[in-house]
Amino acid sequence: MATGADVRDILELGGPEGDAASGTISKKDIINPDKKKSKKSSETLTFKRPEGMHREVYALLYSDKKDAPPLLPSDTGQGYRTVKAKLGSKKVRPWKWMPFTNPARKDGAMFFHWRRAAEEGKDYPFARFNKTVQVPVYSEQEYQLYLHDDAWTKAETDHLFDLSRRFDLRFVVIHDRYDHQQFKKRSVEDLKERYYHICAKLANVRAVPGTDLKIPVFDAGHERRRKEQLERLYNRT
Repeated sequence: MATGADVRDILELGGPEGDAASGTISKKDIINPDKKKSKKSSETLTFKRPEGMHREVYALLYSDKKDAPPLLPSDTGQGYRTVKAKLGSKKVRPWKWMPFTNPARKDGAMFFHWRRAAEEGKDYPFARFNKTVQVPVYSEQEYQLYLHDDAWTKAETDHLFDLSRRFDLRFVVIHDRYDHQQFKKRSVEDLKERYYHICAKLANVRAVPGTDLKIPVFDAGHERRRKEQLERLYNRT
């Protein structure tokens, strides 16, 4: 048969107090079994002042035991002492002001920049970005057989392809540099339509039978309607 001490041990009521000394349990002990436990735990809760922190600063951050704990975790292992910089043990690599040339330029222009002394004599590292667009070249015979267009003369077509090589198919720039006085006034869509039409024709003519062709396609009508719709949307009140 269980005694009062066993019941107190199960309910974690602690040692005997009041009526509990005689082995009996009061109604208060059963209703509030955690009252004494919470009181004891609150008294033992402390917050240690970090090493290196002044007492006044600590009093501002943690004035009494009723303050709530900080929301963000903090590492007080190092305290508030100044941490020394951890510099590597390797030797400093020297730099040198040296000349270089850009392979993309054909005029032999010389430039200068800072570079590590160990890299002296090596190629310009950004030369790998010197990518050029391969603009097709057509012959007189190919133009007369496949590329002739009543709306375009050969001289105007040659002018378009010359600008395409010079400006890497940046058609906005090509349209700005286009000779509108010597030739007809063309829009950006007209220039792109003519260029991609010739590229598609040459690809079909020069293709080996049985090969899978990737012919560039440009829908000039769709591009004109798209810009017209954007202009209407912009001017809407």
